[in-house]
Amino acid sequence: MEHASPLTRVARGDASLMEYTAALRLLYGFIAPLESGIATFAASGTEATALLQALLQAGHWQRTHLLEQDLRVLGLPAEAIRQLPQCTAMPSMATPAQAVGALYLLEGSRLGGKVIATSLNHALGLDEHSGAAYFSSNGEELGAVWHRFRLVLEEVAAAGHGPAVIEAARQAFLALGVWFEHRGAA
Repeated sequence: MEHASPLTRVARGDASLMEYTAALRLLYGFIAPLESGIATFAASGTEATALLQALLQAGHWQRTHLLEQDLRVLGLPAEAIRQLPQCTAMPSMATPAQAVGALYLLEGSRLGGKVIATSLNHALGLDEHSGAAYFSSNGEELGAVWHRFRLVLEEVAAAGHGPAVIEAARQAFLALGVWFEHRGAA
């Protein structure tokens, strides 16, 4: 995700605090509805693999609250956060494979987030308590998080849904790119 234009300067460590806040606002507008779609799938009762059900129930993939926390710390009132534009052109998350594809975007972004968190700390002095909680993954051990998710990927692929997961992940990344392109130019 760090290669998407609104986050490029942030990842390089040469974004101003204002540019970083604008990037967070834009990111929130995509991540909030993406996570909402995954939560809707999780609550739908659609049959899923045991590991996927456990992952969804644990809720570690939910990080919208960290974006909200960062935006509040950076001066945006809660009401203004609720009013931020949100992407309505989300990929479908009606099947386990589609949900896993969307989760791939979220879980993979944690890895890139570590790089961004380091850049934010060096460039702006931000950490998980002062505006970089989302990219710091709330202090979670990234190796363990990725390992849990990789087990879900392997389980879904073993059930014959690997190509559908890849397509769903591709659709999620395409939707993110369109959102950034459309809203970033606005």
